[in-house]
Amino acid sequence: MTADTGPDSDSGTRCAPGAAEERLVPGDPRLSFDGIAGWDSGDGARLPLRMPVDRLDTVMSANFSRLARTTAGVRFAVRTDARSLELELEVEVEADPGGSPLEVRADGALVHRWTGGPGRHRVAFPLPGTDGGPAEVEVWLPHLSVPGSRP
Repeated sequence: MTADTGPDSDSGTRCAPGAAEERLVPGDPRLSFDGIAGWDSGDGARLPLRMPVDRLDTVMSANFSRLARTTAGVRFAVRTDARSLELELEVEVEADPGGSPLEVRADGALVHRWTGGPGRHRVAFPLPGTDGGPAEVEVWLPHLSVPGSRP
C-alpha cells in the first residue's frame, strides 16, 4: 500500500508540493489488520490467512483450507492525512468480482468500491479531505477472492 502524499510518484498521481510519499507493506506496525490469523508468504506475495499458516497442513479438508485463504472479513486500517491511497494487489477471484468488491472507507463512510477482476492490479483512490486532520482509513478486501500483496 502506498499512502501517496508526496511529489509526483511513479503512478503519475499528483501530490502537494513538499509532501512526501510513504510506502507501507503488510507487516508495517502502523497498519492494523482484522480478520486474519497469519500470513502465507509464497511466490513473493503476502497472503492474509484466516487461520495460522502452520495449521493449514493439518486440515483434512481441501475445501476448508481453500476457505481459510479467502479474504471474507479481512480488512486493514491506517490513520492518515494522505490525500490518496494506492494499492498493489494480485487477485484470484473465486466468483464474479462484481459480487465481491474491495471497499475503502474513511472515518466509517464508504468512499470507494472497486470490482476489478483477477490478476495484478495497481489501483489508486483519492481520499476525502478532513480539515487537514488524519482520517481512519479501512480497506475491506474482496470476500470471495484470494488476494496477495507484493512487498
